[in-house]
Amino acid sequence: MARDRVAGAPYFRSFARFARDGGSPLYERLALAIAEDAEMLALAALARAEQPQANILFGAVHALLLSGAQHPLTEYYRSCGGARPADDGAYPAFKSFVDREREHIEPIIKTRVTNTNEVGRSALLYLAYDFIARETGVPLNIIEIGPSAGLNLNWLRYGYRYTGEHGAALTRNEEAALILCSELRGRRQPVLAPKLPEVDWIVGLELNPVDLSAPQERLWLRALVWPERLDRMKRLDAALAIAAQCPPRILRGDAAGDLSMLIDGMPAGPLTIAHTLVTYQFDRQALDALESVLRQASGERAVYEVGVEWDGSSYPISLIRRHAGKAQGVALARCDPHGGWIEWLAD
Repeated sequence: MARDRVAGAPYFRSFARFARDGGSPLYERLALAIAEDAEMLALAALARAEQPQANILFGAVHALLLSGAQHPLTEYYRSCGGARPADDGAYPAFKSFVDREREHIEPIIKTRVTNTNEVGRSALLYLAYDFIARETGVPLNIIEIGPSAGLNLNWLRYGYRYTGEHGAALTRNEEAALILCSELRGRRQPVLAPKLPEVDWIVGLELNPVDLSAPQERLWLRALVWPERLDRMKRLDAALAIAAQCPPRILRGDAAGDLSMLIDGMPAGPLTIAHTLVTYQFDRQALDALESVLRQASGERAVYEVGVEWDGSSYPISLIRRHAGKAQGVALARCDPHGGWIEWLAD
């Protein structure tokens, strides 16, 4: 993977735009300032190779604040009770806190990975899973690549509500303890089966599985949520409570080296491979290896690959059908990568 996609001044400027669009004026302002600060860029560069440095640096600071660290910076973090807007004092306060807590921040940056587990993405995955289930007419067999804590593996246990300007709201499983809400944009609406699809088999394949029984791991998941996004924090906490009762099944491994063996052990029939904001961390070799595994698997069964990944201009919900070694791709929708809105495109 190109280093400048996850590191350096241009990356932090790009992250600032991402933060602005995602509802974090604080991270937008901080990222723009860091892009001009060689000392802070050097600190962020301590992150492990291929890890997105903004997420790691901001997560390290947020984790300490959520743990109760006292500093004027807290005034800017809604997640910690602050209400001060992201004004000219935000970056000086941030830098002051980092200078004071550097001995605690550095080890976090050096060792942590972006185990972000945005449960709102289940509202995106569900639409694709329903599409596949209606097309195949059989229960789903699903492998999610890079599921982190696996909260999106529990998508069957969530409820869904899609609302837009055109047409009535689409709702499913509204008796669930967690309801995921998403705005429908544009004039097209997805078609959904009356009930959530049946699933015969679902598992995650994760290089760095998260132990949800460990308080520090749950803290890190919360620290990766942007401080203004209390809605995302609330969803995360609700999903963690569900996972405590219904732990998702996750196997340690990577897509390049272990996926083929996992597929070989799955039941016969169509297979769905899913990933959300994962493959941007793959280098060319890993991407080619994933393609090779899926192409080989499709020689004996239909393989559906569902992805929510940056394509250079937007985040599509993509679907690639593979069978007999041939592949056909389609963009089902464009979306907010946190599940906030969806523009349906498919017929």
